[in-house]
Amino acid sequence: MEKYERPVMGVALVFCVVMLVIGWASVAMAGFAAGLIATAVLGTLAVGAGVWGWRQDSAYWVGAGALGAGLLLPTVAGIVPMIVGFIIFILLITLRLFLNS
Repeated sequence: MEKYERPVMGVALVFCVVMLVIGWASVAMAGFAAGLIATAVLGTLAVGAGVWGWRQDSAYWVGAGALGAGLLLPTVAGIVPMIVGFIIFILLITLRLFLNS
């Protein structure tokens, strides 16, 4: 099962970067409203946690980054990024828990 963990972490990292770009583009389209900037900064910190987790080879941090990016970065896609981030988070965490048991 370890051969699946790294590719899923890669998918999570790509999701984080895509959400980062879309989120900040949405903030710019909205005219840099204060509330959106605050959530986008928190989402950027979550993406940073995901990148740090990739460098440390920690599925927990990468999953948390994907979840944070999906929840915190504002987009016009509604709830879909939140659901996708949650699914990636659950996949990574359950895979890691399965490997540790």
